[in-house]
Amino acid sequence: MKKNYFFSFLAFCTTLLAEAQPTLTSSEITNYAATIYSVPEVAGTIITDAGPNQTWDYSALIPSTEFSPAYYISTIPVNSAPFYTSFPNTNYCQKASITVNEVLYESYGYANLSPAGIETFGSSDPLEITTEYTDTPFTPLPLVFGQMYSDTFQSTTDVSPSTTESTYDAYGTLITYFGTYSNVIRLKQLRETYTGYSFIKVNPYSPLMSITVDNTTGDVIGVNVYDTSGLATNQTVANPAVMLYPNPTKSVLNLQLPNNTAIDKITITDLTGKIVMEQSQNTGTTNVENLANGIYILEAFSGDKKFETKFIKQ
Repeated sequence: MKKNYFFSFLAFCTTLLAEAQPTLTSSEITNYAATIYSVPEVAGTIITDAGPNQTWDYSALIPSTEFSPAYYISTIPVNSAPFYTSFPNTNYCQKASITVNEVLYESYGYANLSPAGIETFGSSDPLEITTEYTDTPFTPLPLVFGQMYSDTFQSTTDVSPSTTESTYDAYGTLITYFGTYSNVIRLKQLRETYTGYSFIKVNPYSPLMSITVDNTTGDVIGVNVYDTSGLATNQTVANPAVMLYPNPTKSVLNLQLPNNTAIDKITITDLTGKIVMEQSQNTGTTNVENLANGIYILEAFSGDKKFETKFIKQ
């Protein structure tokens, strides 16, 4: 496997600054789950300069599922993946799922996580292996500010090898629609036709956002924003305390509170906080067919208690 690692530390880094630099290590990469949404309006998105103590404010980028459904990703026990025995060195597995036209699709990624880095072996769906690498992708760990590395990899279906040149080029605070996060590193990944920027929170590890730039035009052509609050688009339970199904839905939502608690009122708000629906009768079922496609917050009231969860209208 072709791997070249080298390090570049900015001359102006002081000892104090070095102590504040977030470092990603293998011990921080543990259980992880998020729902990933695409952003339809990305024109004019600015990529800031590299460096320490950045503040990235992307809160104006509003996620949507109107043109691209959200998908859910999480780490899972290795032995629960359908083809884990075909990748015997796997000790780290991620599952991704997406619902399209009420059909659930799933995929599994097989990797080895060690103090030296992450090596990816391949992927599968529930029925067959979809990717196997003859020259495996590898991300070295720990990642420290200023670190640069390149990796060449190839799968059994690739015509030729691909190379990615990566740089941990910035760190700071990231603001997205879903919150404000400190201790975030930015990993710049250069490919032949595009450059990707990944924003990753460390301690604990949590990818939060990705931006893709066309190398020819310099335009931002794609943005994904991650919700790490626990909304699972392929599960009927979006909040441990609330049963809400089907989710996503095209029309009817069924709602049940713990212990069959009576629901006095339901309100539904969009991502801007605007109330788009209220219902105080027959609250176990609500029809959202007339809502625009997107992400919504449902609040159910019972006496002085309020239960909140999210759902997706397709």
